[in-house]
Amino acid sequence: ITIMSIIEDNKNFQSKYGFDSEPMTFDKLKFRMSLLQEEFNETLTAFIEGDAEEWVDGHIDLLVIALGNLHLAGVDIDKAWNEVFRANMSKVRGVKPGREESGGFDVMKPLGWQGPDHSDNHGKLDDIFKK
Repeated sequence: ITIMSIIEDNKNFQSKYGFDSEPMTFDKLKFRMSLLQEEFNETLTAFIEGDAEEWVDGHIDLLVIALGNLHLAGVDIDKAWNEVFRANMSKVRGVKPGREESGGFDVMKPLGWQGPDHSDNHGKLDDIFKK
């Protein structure tokens, strides 16, 4: 499995249920954002309860919804992934002030770090977010 096959699987899912044949609106995107919150809460509950099955399932469900959101909003997911990955790979491992509980299991932005730039990859979001 590659990131591209995951993206294609997600596109097929969106197409099977006709989600990609309807225009994306702010209200539809708002509902889909609530799905992310619902899945996150379920995944957090699974972690707290030590339920490995639901913890794994929850993480994949979060990816399905997040990738679906990006796809339905017309964002080039592969391009966005590569930009975020580039930025993340230029960070350094360490302990962020105020997050000492990470025990060094954190990454930090070094001096001069350049974050991801998605300015040419908003898909339909600029229109969706217009009020």
